[in-house]
Amino acid sequence: MLPYVTLPVIHVAGPIDIQPFGLLVVTAIFLGTALARWRAPRLDIGRDELDSFFTWMLVGGFVGAHVLQIVFYHPEKILSDPLSLLRLWEGISSFGGIIGGMIGFLLWKRFRGGGQSVFAHADLVASVFPVAWIFGRAGCSVAHDHPGRLAESGELLAALAVQYPASTGRLAGLRYDLGLLEMFFSILLSVGLLFAWRKPRPVGTYLAIVCLTYAPVRFYMDFLRIAEPDGGDLRWLSLTFAQWSCVVVACYGVYLVTRLRRTAAQAA
Repeated sequence: MLPYVTLPVIHVAGPIDIQPFGLLVVTAIFLGTALARWRAPRLDIGRDELDSFFTWMLVGGFVGAHVLQIVFYHPEKILSDPLSLLRLWEGISSFGGIIGGMIGFLLWKRFRGGGQSVFAHADLVASVFPVAWIFGRAGCSVAHDHPGRLAESGELLAALAVQYPASTGRLAGLRYDLGLLEMFFSILLSVGLLFAWRKPRPVGTYLAIVCLTYAPVRFYMDFLRIAEPDGGDLRWLSLTFAQWSCVVVACYGVYLVTRLRRTAAQAA
């Protein structure tokens, strides 16, 4: 059993406050960007080119994170409050951000990249993504914005359940905190990738690793969410939007492995 941890809001001046969630997310962005810049020369990606690429990716990611959160988690708002799609600060989803970032990839390729392949850029992002994701999910864990169902004795992850206090109302009890669980997984994945950084890898390797590890873990974790009637994520044919996205990501990972094997065979 783990304690229910929260961090205080940092008061700056007047009405300006810094939320722990926002601070950790910004830390994730800066760390991911710094690590990508450090590794970019290994893929012959220039600093200016990378910065331009990241700008398009991050803008697409922020827009997609909110818009797809509304579309797939709160579609009723589209008709009742269409302007909610424009209020980017009101709720985000992780897979919405990932899809938005991918759209940013493609737009950069079309308008700034001269039509060049973004495969190496995507692999670079994948190689540092889990490290940055630790801090992003740390933000979720201190905000406790992804509560899971109550943990039962003997379950695989029961030892990592969080004791929600009585002050959380109906959520009180020993339950899973999905942001915290994903943070732990990101730490494990990051350690593995840090070892992989020590040797040159074929382009696409990190993308394949992240797809084939993150997708099944996230797919499983979403079954630990609280039920939809209790305020949990909207289900589409019994699965969340994230779980359907995981199916696509896993299939892409399998394609990448096939592509890497074929390339290696041709080289041999």
